Amino acid sequence: MSTILLTTYKLRLLVWRRTTRPDERGCTMLSLRLTVRGDRAELQTGLLVPAAYWSKSSKEIRLPADKKLRHPHFTAEWVAEANAELAALKGRARECYYALPVEQRTAKAVQVLLRGGTPTASAQRETPSLLALGELFYNWATGVTSDREASTLRNYRSRLRAIERFLVEGERNRHLNAVDVTMPLARRFERWCLEDGRFGPAAMRKQVNMLQMVIAHGAAEGLIPANSLYGYKYQSATPVIVPKYLPEAEVQRLQVARFAEPCYYKVADAFLFCCYTGLSWVDYGLFDPVQHLQTDEQGAVWLHMVRQKMRKRNPEGFWVPILPEAQELLTRYRGQDGVVRLPKLHNTYANRLLKQITAALHLSLPLTCKLARATFAQRMCDRGVARHIVAAMMGNTERVVQARYSRDRLTSIAAEVRSKLGSGAPVDVNVLRGQRPVQEMGRVIQFRFGA
Repeated sequence: MSTILLTTYKLRLLVWRRTTRPDERGCTMLSLRLTVRGDRAELQTGLLVPAAYWSKSSKEIRLPADKKLRHPHFTAEWVAEANAELAALKGRARECYYALPVEQRTAKAVQVLLRGGTPTASAQRETPSLLALGELFYNWATGVTSDREASTLRNYRSRLRAIERFLVEGERNRHLNAVDVTMPLARRFERWCLEDGRFGPAAMRKQVNMLQMVIAHGAAEGLIPANSLYGYKYQSATPVIVPKYLPEAEVQRLQVARFAEPCYYKVADAFLFCCYTGLSWVDYGLFDPVQHLQTDEQGAVWLHMVRQKMRKRNPEGFWVPILPEAQELLTRYRGQDGVVRLPKLHNTYANRLLKQITAALHLSLPLTCKLARATFAQRMCDRGVARHIVAAMMGNTERVVQARYSRDRLTSIAAEVRSKLGSGAPVDVNVLRGQRPVQEMGRVIQFRFGA
């Protein structure tokens, strides 16, 4: 975990003027707001100030420039004395804050000391609300010691808003204290996410994980006694993802298709180039042939890039050989100046045209930008490329490729066994299909390759 800046938890002071219940002169009370770790406490200063004398921008008392707004009882000398009194009050608040032990520095404790009392045990143990703790976590994540991406921070903010909606709509308690977050509450949050309709099982886990990170951060920083969600287990099961890809026959149909408008050729070629190289739509948009294509000593052309979403976890990037079908597309879009300019289309526009192409060609699956990447993985596996090599070309791990992009099919398994054991090797078909062998007449049914 990165080092936490101490300034994140310093005492914050704000003087503000109340606008309600003015006296006969139009004066209202100035209050001092104490904020420590997201928790607030209020202290009346005893100063009554007219509206014309209060500067909202500088948060101090000023003599009005318009003489018609000046009051005879509030002279320039009074303004100077009042501002000096406010400065002295702020100074005493800071002295009280630093006089307290670190673990007892709360807004309530500072307020009690300023009033001349002694902080009680309850004031010393005061903990922030869950939403305040979430803001502290977000401030830490956006600090100078954090290396999180802007997209990650946007996701954090979205998930914190989901927690706030749950507290307001589900728990009817927006000011829930962080120490009251328990396993049953996390379970209710999980069910609320699923019933809300905005989150599927995978997205729900991200919302609950945000709650876990907030509580873990508060426990690590000593803001709450312990991490009450440590070891939390989800009630809902993760759905099994069956990888979908475009069959080879339909890839060939897309290659030879003829369209009436040039825009359809462009989006089809962009989809096919991703099928041939395994690029995601984001990486395809960043692809520059001059920068990302390299030729080795044998004359083979390679595509070398660093995935946008893996710049920190995999900074060395990935390598993909440019096969003849991908090279044909590069040649097609090579201009007279020798520069390759592949069509670059907006994601929404491309998906709309891909759906029209799907309907026109009667394809089995709707064409999407993600489907092209899965098609690349399955085509490589079907051609006998080892899955760890496919994963390296896609900039992913072998586990991710197996779970999301490709599956071992019976034909590829049979071809691998044939190449390793020879044509006369007996192979149990049920084992190939992941089933138990079926006993018939006291023997195991077997299939002999080449029979």
